[in-house]
Amino acid sequence: MSAPFPATVPTATYRLQFSPSFGFVDATALVPYLAELGIGAIYASPYLRAMPGSEHGYDIIDHNALNPELGSEAEYEAMIATAQTRGIGHILDFVPNHMGVGFENPWWRDVLEWGERSPYAHYFDIDWRSLDVAMYGKVLLPFLGDQYGAVLERGELQLAFEVVTGSFALAYFAHRFPLGPRSYGRILDRAAKRLDAEEHADAIARLRAIADDFDSAHAEPRDADRRVPLRERLQRAKIVLGELVRGDVSVRAAIDDAMHSYDVEANVPASADALDRIVQEQSYRLAFWRVAVDEINYRRFFDINSLAGLRQEDAEVLGRTHERIFRMIGEGKLQGLRIDHVDGLANPAAYVNLLQERAVALGQPLWIVVEKILAREERLRTSWSIAGATGYEFANLVNGLFVDASTEASFTRIYHRVTDARGSFADVVHDAKRRIMRYELSSELSVLASELYRIARSDRRTSDFTLNGLRGALFDVIAAFRIYRTYVTSEETDPEDVRYIDEAVDRARAMQSLTDASVFRFIGDVLTLRTSAIPNARYDRDAVVKFAMRFQQYTSPVMAKSVEDTAFYRYPRLLALNEVGGDPSRFGTTVEAFHEANVERARLRPHAMLATSTHDHKRGEDARTRIDALTEFPAEWSRALRRWGAISGEHDGPSLVDEYALTQTLVATWPADWSEPDTIADDAYEAYVCRIVDYQRKAIREAKVHSSWGNPNERYEARAEGFTRALLARGAENRFLPDFVAFVRTLAPVAAVGSLAQVVMKLMSPGVPDIYQGCEFWDQSLVDPDNRRAVDYRARYETLVACRARCDRGETLAFAREVAASWPDARIKLYVTWTLLRLRAERRATFLDGPYDPLTVLGSRASALVAFRRTDVVVVVPRLARRFRPAGAPYESLAVRFGDEEIVVGDRAAARYRDVFTGVLVPCERGVLRASELLAEFPVAVLVPA
Repeated sequence: MSAPFPATVPTATYRLQFSPSFGFVDATALVPYLAELGIGAIYASPYLRAMPGSEHGYDIIDHNALNPELGSEAEYEAMIATAQTRGIGHILDFVPNHMGVGFENPWWRDVLEWGERSPYAHYFDIDWRSLDVAMYGKVLLPFLGDQYGAVLERGELQLAFEVVTGSFALAYFAHRFPLGPRSYGRILDRAAKRLDAEEHADAIARLRAIADDFDSAHAEPRDADRRVPLRERLQRAKIVLGELVRGDVSVRAAIDDAMHSYDVEANVPASADALDRIVQEQSYRLAFWRVAVDEINYRRFFDINSLAGLRQEDAEVLGRTHERIFRMIGEGKLQGLRIDHVDGLANPAAYVNLLQERAVALGQPLWIVVEKILAREERLRTSWSIAGATGYEFANLVNGLFVDASTEASFTRIYHRVTDARGSFADVVHDAKRRIMRYELSSELSVLASELYRIARSDRRTSDFTLNGLRGALFDVIAAFRIYRTYVTSEETDPEDVRYIDEAVDRARAMQSLTDASVFRFIGDVLTLRTSAIPNARYDRDAVVKFAMRFQQYTSPVMAKSVEDTAFYRYPRLLALNEVGGDPSRFGTTVEAFHEANVERARLRPHAMLATSTHDHKRGEDARTRIDALTEFPAEWSRALRRWGAISGEHDGPSLVDEYALTQTLVATWPADWSEPDTIADDAYEAYVCRIVDYQRKAIREAKVHSSWGNPNERYEARAEGFTRALLARGAENRFLPDFVAFVRTLAPVAAVGSLAQVVMKLMSPGVPDIYQGCEFWDQSLVDPDNRRAVDYRARYETLVACRARCDRGETLAFAREVAASWPDARIKLYVTWTLLRLRAERRATFLDGPYDPLTVLGSRASALVAFRRTDVVVVVPRLARRFRPAGAPYESLAVRFGDEEIVVGDRAAARYRDVFTGVLVPCERGVLRASELLAEFPVAVLVPA
């Protein structure tokens, strides 16, 4: 299905992270800077109403309202209008898969109050038909900090009353859980008995009348035609109750007294019985948060209990959650959407295609990109009416160019020697997947197994399959999956999906020789919908389709939690490869592979997003190139590790694997301008140390070897922190720090050349490049929340103004030399970014729809240059720059020196070109450019005909 792309596809986007400390007013103030930088659209993090205090916006509680913590409607409108006056469009990161669940979410609150009778019960992916009889018709709420009985008997659960709404709830510290209608009558009866019969006869009568209304909820039929009248009657009863309480202090006192009568007396377990009866009659079960591992019965976002999955496949749900989005599209305030976690949806293709169809009907076709992680050799489905994915694959592709593949064996030996670790990355992933399914996502697997068990029981040929047997076989099949998910629907079973499923089933069957092979055959038939073709089979097709689609929603979080959130922290052979969407077993990218991917993108997805840093990255783009540079210094790295190992052995530290990961983290993040640690201000230095300590703690917990989020090992974490602080302690007694700084200074200039080349390739390759907030300066951030720190936009704007002033005065060459000679201050990166964004804006057609032509490079070191042409713009950048760095070059120099290398531009070459960074004119003789001339003044080159 071809996508109707709008004429307003942005030339480049700029990601902004909204939070309570950065709102609409702040974004409005940035518009002049972004316009001057050359940005085509603001790419906003989620800003619809989220849980109070949300720092990221993904825990949305109302899709049709702005987050008031970010600003008012007027301030939002001002942001959009100001951007539009400067020709800047607007892209929103939208969250259709899940919602934040808590008392603040009116839909979820209604579900807890009314259970299955709530009109919103079908909005959420809840399994109301648990095989556990006690959970039938209930939803599990695993939000308690201890076992339910202990919490109850300590008196931590109490009744609460909201006067404004006339509503009762259970209070547990900051949590509120609404009481269902059937509980009101009992509490109100107790309140009525606490009033004097003569003095408050009228109030007693009114309280009992209200109680009778709520008691009627017990016998109300569940047919849909009579739900609304009951809800309206009880809602009115709440209003009347609230008015009565507000108007009569004695009634309020009686209700308070009635609620206190349920209070639990310390060390008297029997005093908890009355409140326990109230709790047990709710449409939910309160439980210890650890219970979620085995028994949760609503689909979550990964293993986060506070984020519940939405059923966007339901037309009503989609309509209610997209009212504001479609209004914004129709009003021309929204030109594009980034769809978060598209693999969490039951039918991603139908969802994105419907979005595009609605947008086209509104006269505003959208630029849609989806957050989708592609496994090796997997391709985005052509039937999806989207521009492409969000650029994870490009980030890993381009990063691999700066990994010296020839040193892989050396690096593997170093890794094994230093850490004593063995096993491949694939082995680590397989073990991680089994752990994730056994613990973090076990309950979802149990729900799947129960559904499959019901299907198996419906036909006599599979009725003897046991629940445990099916669960175990599902476990093995999912562990064997090598992609995030398939896309089987009731209408379509793609041959590619069948291949992936059958491959996983065959691998699982081969690994479990003791399991009945027919169980695996049955699972394969269900997942591919082949059960419909089995003669005389009695399987319900709807149940089979539902299971297959639910299965697909499970394999994706299993893979993500296993790879990005576990294996990446267990396998630190080269941490630059451990990036979202990456494959740490693939050590480097060839120039040919880079060209092939760009050619294919230009042909199939020319408007896909290109990213090098994102809000989800594990390491910022320049932190990765710093680690990449290690592969050009394998001998020096090995010797340094031996020296540092002797020093660090004096301290009681973490495991060898964690220590190796820490060392790479320090290499990645050490600021380029910190040559003398003792001269750094105390607050700045301590802030850096705290960043590393916080990151290390998160990495240790994510690895789930020595500690975890669920079971923190505080002694191990404290030992790791002490070790890190000892390594970074300033003072003559610390032998590690000066040696480490000297080592970083040998590879930092090489890494900087790679970083600049990476910027050029992102901005010049087919696709829409995104600048993650602040990354026009060096980005050595780590995983969130480190990559969401406040950005110093004033420094960037002042730098940009200076760039423009110098170039406007005709000082382009002098300024280029100046920023290259002072590269640690980051001006050079902003200068390259600004220069190429201007070029993209001037030649929009060239970069959005023009061809991509790889250029041949000749010479003894041809593989160290990447060269291509976009119509008449020629791009030439170096890679693996150590070998071209002049001997004895000062730290501040980014000079690269080439010899006989030549770039063949061909018959369409201009007679001479002008370099956009330096303004220098370069001759092109016989259609050939000499690298020694192109890169004499500046480490990267982009040429336009002179």
